Amino acid sequence: MSILPNELLVELLNSVSKLASNSGNLLLSFGKCHQLENMSMNRYLIVSGFVFAFSLVSSAQAQVMLDVTKITCDQFVHHKLLEPRLIAAWLSGYYHGKRDTQVIDLEKFDENLSKLEGFCYQEKNFKLPVMQAVEEVIGTGK
Repeated sequence: MSILPNELLVELLNSVSKLASNSGNLLLSFGKCHQLENMSMNRYLIVSGFVFAFSLVSSAQAQVMLDVTKITCDQFVHHKLLEPRLIAAWLSGYYHGKRDTQVIDLEKFDENLSKLEGFCYQEKNFKLPVMQAVEEVIGTGK
């Protein structure tokens, strides 16, 4: 059975939690207080180190690069990479940037998204890059 990093982290935190609760049951004298303080600090440092290490592992796995110029209509309309609305939002920002406009008309965005999806749903356009489809259906409006 393989344990995922997040599952391992939960298991580790549960073990440390049990250890901490067991040490709380000890009767303490003045001499042992300092010793308990050092144990608590060591446990804190160990747990912090594990949390930091696992956060690095999970963030490294999350980095994905996507070349938008290679997204086809098929990938766009059949949700093979991302939700079409997310890709359309990126494309909208790209073309608004080319036109140097900072205002987005949300109704026009929805209209254009519907036009683009309709165009890309046609099987003859499946292999067409979605950026080329945008230019054919909506235009770049330079």
